[in-house]
Amino acid sequence: MDDTVTCPACDNENAYFDGVLYTCPDCDYEWPFDGLPIDQQSFDDDDIDKEAYKFLIKMPQPFFKLEHGQLYSCKVERENSSGVETIIPLAFEQGKNRLFVLWYAGHIPADYPDFLREVTSKDFRTIRSEGDKDGEYPASYKAQPIMCTTDKDGTLINEFGEQYHEFILMK
Repeated sequence: MDDTVTCPACDNENAYFDGVLYTCPDCDYEWPFDGLPIDQQSFDDDDIDKEAYKFLIKMPQPFFKLEHGQLYSCKVERENSSGVETIIPLAFEQGKNRLFVLWYAGHIPADYPDFLREVTSKDFRTIRSEGDKDGEYPASYKAQPIMCTTDKDGTLINEFGEQYHEFILMK
């Protein structure tokens, strides 16, 4: 087996097999190894929004930007459900259409203002590097950062195909 493979999400050729999953260090996409050669593996791509995510992360600039460090309420559409969620935009990656946001973040400004100041001062690469190989962030992170991309229709899409839209800035 080659040491590196092409990522099906971003087409970069430095993804690697970690013993359980293939992992791309460029876009954080992970996919299973099922014993087949990489070009014959099946991927869980039946959700069109996952395909949109894979396409959109390749764009050199975001379609829109929410206010950095501000709390938003928004609608979220998941595969089998929808609802309302709170997010805080953190950092865009320079020259790419991807950013980190904190999700389930409604309690952060009131309960953890020092954490909010600290995490909003970090750039994309710092936030990304603080997550370990399994995507777990330090206990000091009071909410989970997720990587998203923007779409021209004003939605954020994460790697799981979940869509965030109709953003309302909360004061």
